[in-house]
Amino acid sequence: MQFAATIGLLVTCIVVFMQAQFARTLDKGFQSEQLVAISGISKPMILEREAALREALARVPGVEAVAASHDMPDENQYTNNSGIRTDTGVEKSLRRVAVSEELLPLMGAKLLAGRLFSKDRSADSGVEENALASASVILNEKAIKDLGFERPEDAIGHEIYSPGDVRSTIVGVIANLRTRSARSEPMATYYWVGPSEYRYIVLRVAPQNMPQTLAAIDRTWREFFPELPIDRQFADDAFTQFYDTDRRQGWLLLFSGGVMVVIAVMGLYALAALSTERRSREIGIRKVLGARTLNIVQLLLWQFSLPVLLANLIAWPIAWWSLSRWLEGFVDRIALSPVPFLIAGLGVLAIAWITIIGHTVRVARATPINALRYE
Repeated sequence: MQFAATIGLLVTCIVVFMQAQFARTLDKGFQSEQLVAISGISKPMILEREAALREALARVPGVEAVAASHDMPDENQYTNNSGIRTDTGVEKSLRRVAVSEELLPLMGAKLLAGRLFSKDRSADSGVEENALASASVILNEKAIKDLGFERPEDAIGHEIYSPGDVRSTIVGVIANLRTRSARSEPMATYYWVGPSEYRYIVLRVAPQNMPQTLAAIDRTWREFFPELPIDRQFADDAFTQFYDTDRRQGWLLLFSGGVMVVIAVMGLYALAALSTERRSREIGIRKVLGARTLNIVQLLLWQFSLPVLLANLIAWPIAWWSLSRWLEGFVDRIALSPVPFLIAGLGVLAIAWITIIGHTVRVARATPINALRYE
């Protein structure tokens, strides 16, 4: 049972780390490297000067591009939904995300059809009072499928009607932007130019002279709002936080598995010492009859390998069932394969062999006459 628990913990640890690595390398639909988000700009006193602040930040050396958005990778999940009706008669609830014209190009969003917003097109930023959509909108791939379009190209030029019967034209379709963890499915979303709902200023910064660039960004913020601390974060750091719990869980399991290995190996060593002591005369007789040291070692190794092999038969089905349930909590997840189970099982078996092989070799090399002498 000790070995079964050890193998189960090690399998779980391997799968947790594999899932965490898979989630970190998952295609986000945008380029998150060197992306900095300044949050908290939805406060009225900040939002009033948001455009001027962006212009000032754009002049900071090392800042390559600046934009504004309602959504970025963040621990706080804000969801704004609007009921949408298409000119084809389909009605759905879509998440709305307000962005400035510069955001999607800045993020490197993958354009699937149509075009992105442009400052040269006044219709893109045309917003009626209290409207929840601009005259032009961009949808993500999930929204296109939910609205019944077979291909992204099929949606271009169609119109949607948001609350208040505000009419908007679909001008582009982009790939799903993943701003949440792998546990969350990308939501059907439409993007519009809506300054009233901006919550972040987003910057892409050059990798060179990063400390100086960040310090200059902080100084620019203080020039506008000296009484308010800046709250900025790299997008990649936000994604790292999404998986901190899983990563800590993995290290805890690894530590627990290591402790269990030590306990099980100590028990196995004691068992091997006791067994070889009881079989010392048998080993001596085998040596007298011509058995080599290798034959004796093989005999004892097989005997002590049986508990480990049996432990695998106990641990594997239980671990497979529990890990399958755990992985169901992720929308995007790895496929559960036999590899982690083989690694854990063979690893524990190798540790068991290393533990007892020195002891058995010493016993097998002992002079037979000592074991056969009557006391």
